[in-house]
Amino acid sequence: MSVAVVGLIFAVISIVVPLAGAVVAAVFIRRRGRNARLAMAGCLVAALGPLILGLTVGLGSDAIYRDFGIAASVGAQMAISATFSLTGLGLVLAGALAAPVASMPPVPPPVAGEGEQPVFMPPVADAAGPA
Repeated sequence: MSVAVVGLIFAVISIVVPLAGAVVAAVFIRRRGRNARLAMAGCLVAALGPLILGLTVGLGSDAIYRDFGIAASVGAQMAISATFSLTGLGLVLAGALAAPVASMPPVPPPVAGEGEQPVFMPPVADAAGPA
């Protein structure tokens, strides 16, 4: 296989895997709450890193290389990509390591005879009127 094909496969995998993680985190939002939201946001931010790197290399690299030089351009592209990837990783770790939010335990129903009076419901009159 060509080096370009291997690079393309790696780029697709590095974009698809965080998106799959975002889908999994979205499924668990009801059960995990804030932690799953942090993980989902982290996955989406982490997916932006390789996406931006791929777009800058594929679309505008010739003009950027010509204006700033190859070393400076590649360094800037990698720095931008790494910033998104590391920020996403930090959000995923924050969601995974944060303490779960304690939910309130369900309140048991009152037991009759323990200080509470039973509720009296008056009889409902018929719609036809008094008999």
